[in-house]
Amino acid sequence: MTNARLETALALQRAGLALLPLKGKAPYVRMLPAGDDGKPSVHALAQSPANEQTIAAWFAAKKDLNIGVICGAGA
Repeated sequence: MTNARLETALALQRAGLALLPLKGKAPYVRMLPAGDDGKPSVHALAQSPANEQTIAAWFAAKKDLNIGVICGAGA
């Protein structure tokens, strides 16, 4: 059984969009990479977008994950 959200997220990543994991409508802080200050950071994902392996790992850890597209400066 495939996960439609995962397949959509991978298609968006392949299209060059920077994604972030969401818990509901808010960033899923536990899955964010650390920023320069060592704290979870959306900015870190904007600067270095997640690759396919990272996105697949997000969905392996939480099957009902939502995905957001990072917009604005740095995206």
